[in-house]
Amino acid sequence: MAKAHSSKMATTGVRKVKMTNVLVFMLIGLLILGLAGFGIGNFTGNVGAIGSVGNEEITIDEYRRNLNSELQRVQSQTGQNLSLAEASVYGVAQRALERTIFFASLDNESNEIGLSVGDATVLRRLQESDQFTGLDGAFDIESYEFLLERLGFSAAEYEELLREDAARELLQFSVTSALRPSSQFAHMLLEFVEERRSFRWVEVTSGMLTVPKPTWNDSELKDYYEANPERFTLPERRNITFAWLMPDMLIDTVEISQQDVRALYDEREEIYHAPERRDVDRLVFPDEESAIEAELRLRGGSVDFDGLLEERGVLLADIELGEVERKDLSSGAADAVFSVADLGIVGPVQSNLGPAIFRINAVLKSNISFDEAKKELEAEIASTRARQFISDQVEAYEDLLVGGATLEQLASETAMQLGNISFSDDTPYGGIAEHTEFRSAAQAVEAEDFPELLGLQDGGVFALRLDSLLEPQLQPLDEVRSTAAELLETELVGQQLRELGESIEAGLTGGKDFGDLNLFPFIENEVTRTRFVAAAPAQLVAEVFKLKEGEILVHQQGNRVVVARLDEIVNVDFNSPDIRAARDSLSTEIALSIGDDAFVLFAIQLRRSAGLELDQAVINAVHSQFQ
Repeated sequence: MAKAHSSKMATTGVRKVKMTNVLVFMLIGLLILGLAGFGIGNFTGNVGAIGSVGNEEITIDEYRRNLNSELQRVQSQTGQNLSLAEASVYGVAQRALERTIFFASLDNESNEIGLSVGDATVLRRLQESDQFTGLDGAFDIESYEFLLERLGFSAAEYEELLREDAARELLQFSVTSALRPSSQFAHMLLEFVEERRSFRWVEVTSGMLTVPKPTWNDSELKDYYEANPERFTLPERRNITFAWLMPDMLIDTVEISQQDVRALYDEREEIYHAPERRDVDRLVFPDEESAIEAELRLRGGSVDFDGLLEERGVLLADIELGEVERKDLSSGAADAVFSVADLGIVGPVQSNLGPAIFRINAVLKSNISFDEAKKELEAEIASTRARQFISDQVEAYEDLLVGGATLEQLASETAMQLGNISFSDDTPYGGIAEHTEFRSAAQAVEAEDFPELLGLQDGGVFALRLDSLLEPQLQPLDEVRSTAAELLETELVGQQLRELGESIEAGLTGGKDFGDLNLFPFIENEVTRTRFVAAAPAQLVAEVFKLKEGEILVHQQGNRVVVARLDEIVNVDFNSPDIRAARDSLSTEIALSIGDDAFVLFAIQLRRSAGLELDQAVINAVHSQFQ
């Protein structure tokens, strides 16, 4: 009996195992089908869109193309092969989604109103495209088919894209063609930009003061402190804990073999063993006699090379040859330029353009040995590998944070380093605060936010947490006494300078000139509103433009006091050919700008009226393919 009972139990156990396996396989099959329905994998399931605008589907392929385009654009700008997660700090996914929705809104409207173009228009666009032009300048079917194959399009798909683009352009033209700004708009802008002022100005300095240096007592210092609390109040500060990792933090831990360094050196054979180069300028003369005369004057010291340029009315840009090799010069010039070891003047010698004097500005060493290049190559390899290490660890760091790890745990379990900072808008740049990505995140983080991994432009990563928020705080007088004393003295001296400036203004108003007051002003002729006047306060030009001819102002900016007199208002000559051309060009730019803005608003309204639906699960699935 016992044996029979045991056999029965064994049989039952086998049946249970088999039944369990069947259930497992069924569940796995259902899971695969479910994920396929959400567009996971190659998106071969039923879902082919991330959403819709009205009746227009936003296909996965459209969004993927725009996402890839945005990612490549950021990679080309940064010079780094970034993943989508790393590029998220640049808003790649958001811009790609906005662009895709924008086009879908226009396509939906085109379909609603029956706007399209015929096959003839599509054919003309194909024939006019430079991408498909053969050697004879005509449309080449083989080039067309080759490029479509590389892009992954069928001819029908690509031609449909061209048809949609043409319809969008028609829609844009219908919206913008009627928008024509008034000609007075460009006229007023040019009048504002091109109007000029001629004026004289002089700065009132402390050396011109004849009154004693100001003094004060403790009571006056306290009164000043209490009257200006904002000057002694610490701004709102955010106590932030952060974990971060930069490539340079890993440099010392990166192992580099000499074989790797040698291999990189050998790859750059043409760079490290390039022909010798020299940075030179070439001044050509009409004949040998004038070249010899110039050379004698140079040797005698009566003129220098720049003086020769000025005498002949030649700009430096006209004579710069830049970095040249021997083969870039005539044989005589090459022998002269490359035979000397020092910088300076050589010649005259016969060049390709005639007798010339050469100036050697730099000798660029071309034969760099392995030992000389080794340190630089090791640093480059270490930096590259450190960046790659960080890139490889991004997903693991994100998983730890998503799993609930604190920043302290993240720093203890990984290569990331922990830090704290009391941050405000006034926090000086340096350390992690050197990075704009961190500063933006630090300004935006809230107490309830969970730390998330963010990227830095130079290959680093960080995560942060807001620990506490400190309200603005007035510092005690005893802690800021020296600062308060400096500010008070500056203000009192500023008052003395202002009073002296006003006395100069009174003298000029009374009919005296700057010279009568023993002053030697700067003279500025025909200055526009946007002109930078060296040595003058930044706002002086704007203040001068408020004056009438002959009027005088005393301008004070901080502790700088300036007295200026407007001598002449130079109006814009709208009969000038240059101004007429500028007005026409500006009118065109204004029309285009207004048209672009109106079209964007039009597309936004189309999206709102048609309705937008997005499937975030499918969007996330698309993103997963870029990791």
